[in-house]
Amino acid sequence: LLLSFTPFLWLQGKFVVAGHDAGLPLDPTVHFVDRLHTWTFRYGEGSDQSFALAGFFIHGFEAFLDQFGLSLSLQQSLQFSAYFFLMGLSMYVFSRVIFEKEPIYFPLLAAVVYQYNHFILQAWFIAERTKFSLYIALPLFLTLLFLVVTKKKNPVKYGILGALLLFVLNGGGFLPLYGAFFVASLAFSAGMLFFSQSFMKTCGAMLAFFGTVIVATLFLQAYWLLPYLQFVRSNFAESVAQSGGVEGVIHWLKSISEHTS
Repeated sequence: LLLSFTPFLWLQGKFVVAGHDAGLPLDPTVHFVDRLHTWTFRYGEGSDQSFALAGFFIHGFEAFLDQFGLSLSLQQSLQFSAYFFLMGLSMYVFSRVIFEKEPIYFPLLAAVVYQYNHFILQAWFIAERTKFSLYIALPLFLTLLFLVVTKKKNPVKYGILGALLLFVLNGGGFLPLYGAFFVASLAFSAGMLFFSQSFMKTCGAMLAFFGTVIVATLFLQAYWLLPYLQFVRSNFAESVAQSGGVEGVIHWLKSISEHTS
């Protein structure tokens, strides 16, 4: 909790994050109300934003902080601190459940490492709240899966809880961000299957859990999934062309991956 106040050292109550890819509004309330509509007049003569409706919770949190009459700088510091705290809390819960017999310092250390993780430094560079939401959701989601497999919890009930978790922490409705989430979930599942004493029972519990999550998620998130898929089907090629075509996208990927392993 104390380490979560780190963002207050960045803005110091007199600076704000604006521009670039951050997408942080100068008027959070107005921006939130606009994002409740499928059509926006922010650009030119207006444009369809039905595929971006899933930002409801992220922008809703920003608008909520705006209601207290605080400076925009302080609002952003509070917002960033909340994400910092939830990252650590999420990993703490996961570690306490997985390593329930280990000393208390172990989950605390895991929580701090998860908060101060250099792999999300790029996300902090643009205050990528969409990525943060899935980063927070991942340990909690894996905790539910672990309880289903090891504690024989009801896979349907916990699958619904998992779907509700992803309903709120939904990555802002940007499907590519789910890539790491899927990979981590599959790797965790493979590990539990490998160490399982009853392969068939474990596999059945996992299938019931993931099946419930998928079905419930399709119902809960259809309001942005269907428009998003329509956007990809009808406008994806145009978006790639506006980015300089395939070669332009590859050049961009190379430039941001220059010093990565």
